[in-house]
Amino acid sequence: MSGWAHSEWLPIRVSGRNWTEKVLKLASIVGHELAVDAEKDRGVIGQFQASHAEKQLIAYFIDRHDFLPEDKALDPRFDIEIEKEELGISKLARQYPDIPQVDHLEGQREELKRLLWDKDDRILGDAYDEKEVKRLKSEVATIDEQIAPLETRFGIKQLRLRQRRIRKIERQKMNHEHLIRLSTKEPERPLRRATILISAPTHEVCEDCLEFKDKANHFFGLQIELRECTK
Repeated sequence: MSGWAHSEWLPIRVSGRNWTEKVLKLASIVGHELAVDAEKDRGVIGQFQASHAEKQLIAYFIDRHDFLPEDKALDPRFDIEIEKEELGISKLARQYPDIPQVDHLEGQREELKRLLWDKDDRILGDAYDEKEVKRLKSEVATIDEQIAPLETRFGIKQLRLRQRRIRKIERQKMNHEHLIRLSTKEPERPLRRATILISAPTHEVCEDCLEFKDKANHFFGLQIELRECTK
């Protein structure tokens, strides 16, 4: 299905929203200049051509059966982006006193949760102290109540925004490191051949898709075929 708005619905669809972006990236890697359509690109050069299902399925095949050059090497970009966000948090902390206050409260809460983790375990038997567990839970709840009204303040909202960005980058970094480990264990005979069946209104395969296919095949050593099957 061509387009960049539909979502993924396994097992018969790939997400146009995600895979259009992947085609744009893949085109730059294999040296394919996507044709420009000023009216349909919607501000992103080559987006209309990248939305073609043929290209998205090629990108999907490569994603599942091959590794991009960047998948095999450490990328310092993740640490740079995290450092940038942490620097932004430091600047916010100097500007908004609520941030150091929340940081202190969250530190106390984490310490209480650590203690609670050790104490709140019935397997301790006679050593289990229900009174102490209740006290720790009460203190955690009290800190939660102290933090809650601060969450609506501008400085804290900016803090949370940057923290979410850091978590996202950390997940991306973890996934990238996983890819690097996988790339060292490639199968001796990876899948290299695929036939993509196309039902086009014109009964012809898009020329730009054919060029993209040829360049992807050459770059990755693949044997992908686009076959029009409407007739």
